[in-house]
Amino acid sequence: MPFLPMLGLIVGAAGIGLEVASTLERGKREQEALEFNARAQRNEALREEQAAADEAGRFATAGERLQATQRARFAKGGVTAEGTPQLVLAEAAKILTEDVQRILKGGQRRGEALRTGARLSVAQGRTARRASLFEAGTSLLSGTVGVLDRFDRTRV
Repeated sequence: MPFLPMLGLIVGAAGIGLEVASTLERGKREQEALEFNARAQRNEALREEQAAADEAGRFATAGERLQATQRARFAKGGVTAEGTPQLVLAEAAKILTEDVQRILKGGQRRGEALRTGARLSVAQGRTARRASLFEAGTSLLSGTVGVLDRFDRTRV
């Protein structure tokens, strides 16, 4: 076989190999980037939930102090904790509990939204990796056909 056609085959095969390798590497890098994003989102979810728990704790402590102040003022004023004052304290405790739960649920919702985003990123990474496999396979097949076609034309 003459030198130039053989060189064309070698260069064509090398080009196919490089294209396939680069396609696979791109898919791998894209998957790694999306997995990194997913880890960051999961970490952010934990931070959101912890921040909500901290805020709820501070809110509960402040509310308990306020209730203690109200009880002390009732006692100082000679008001017994029966009847209306008791109802006021009970209503304040109920509102405090609801507000604390609302803060916690908000943190849980934000955390779950971030975890959902993380699951989506992981799925997108897997899809990108699979797509690169198919793309590499397509490049390999079409490149091989092209090289074989050129080889066949040089033999004529």
